[in-house]
Amino acid sequence: MQAYEISTDSSLLPFSNQYIEDGLILGDVFEHYTLPVANYTYFNMAFTKSAIVANYNRTFTKIDDFLSYIGGLIGTMMGMFFIIGSYNKLCY
Repeated sequence: MQAYEISTDSSLLPFSNQYIEDGLILGDVFEHYTLPVANYTYFNMAFTKSAIVANYNRTFTKIDDFLSYIGGLIGTMMGMFFIIGSYNKLCY
């Protein structure tokens, strides 16, 4: 058994809207023993929890990040067109 914590920022605006979910991950979490009938103990089960906590951070691309990415991309493309246009004028 291992604990997890998921931190999610669901806002698309530059402001943070963060919420946290936590819980347990059930995997191979128990040990069981079958003992002889003479002991009158047929089944023992022990649950153990790991000391390790898995942290996950989820974010969505904000509108300002998206616009800055597009602006940088357009600026780079315009610069490349300018360089290629200048090259074509000099060569042809």
